[in-house]
Amino acid sequence: MWNIIENARIKLTLWYLAIIMVVSISFSLGFYRIVAGEFEFQANTLRHRPGLEMEFINDNLLMSRRRFFYRLVYLNGFIFLGAGAAGYFLAGKALSPLHESIERER
Repeated sequence: MWNIIENARIKLTLWYLAIIMVVSISFSLGFYRIVAGEFEFQANTLRHRPGLEMEFINDNLLMSRRRFFYRLVYLNGFIFLGAGAAGYFLAGKALSPLHESIERER
């Protein structure tokens, strides 16, 4: 019987995790688009200033976008791990009354 409860706990954890990650990644993508747009705006402002090298501006823009992207990936990785652990704990809490009820009937 414990196997059935543990399988349910894992499935519930995966549902929790899926919901949290969809929200987290959606926010991250939206935030990335906003910040990348701001990077581009600032780069365009700099491109119109005399004396600045275009290659330097373009390289700096690309490097900034990549660093920001990787930071979002790391952040979502931490969210994934934390949400997985919390989801597993909460799924256990949610299923414990069912498990106790089954154990009492035995």
